[in-house]
Amino acid sequence: MERRANARRGGGASERHTLLQFEWEACNMCESPNGQLRDRPARKFVFFNIPQIQYQNPWVQIMMFKNMTPSPFLRFYLDSGEQVLVDIDDKSNTDIVQHVKKILGKKEETLKAEEQAKMVKSNPANFGLRKYHLRECICEVEGQVPCPSKVPLPKEMTGKYKAQQKESTEV
Repeated sequence: MERRANARRGGGASERHTLLQFEWEACNMCESPNGQLRDRPARKFVFFNIPQIQYQNPWVQIMMFKNMTPSPFLRFYLDSGEQVLVDIDDKSNTDIVQHVKKILGKKEETLKAEEQAKMVKSNPANFGLRKYHLRECICEVEGQVPCPSKVPLPKEMTGKYKAQQKESTEV
């Protein structure tokens, strides 16, 4: 099963739950015929985990169909056009998440590689926290004046020296 790694990721949150990054395009959730999720674990999955998955994967379309089958299931449509069916009957919500993560989740190495690529693509003129940018201070850019805490500034660039020069020329 060949899956294309999806480089698009949701931005905004600085700390992401990498456990819920997936590589699918769409997901269908089918409920039992009486219009209710028969078992409580599937209901918990819908209540607790579907919003997390939607937040972490904003490009994924998630639809719920009612009155289709006697047991609930998930159907995933991959980028390659394949469909994956997951039976969630008699599974807890954590088991469902772990199973889907095992089948369709991005590997930790892939997420780290994407994060590194994103960091390299950032503009080298930007500076800030090392976590988000390549440089912490403007003084690290070549051709800029170094930080006064590391290298003392020339006397001509300090305000104290300029004030003394003014006083000496006035007197």
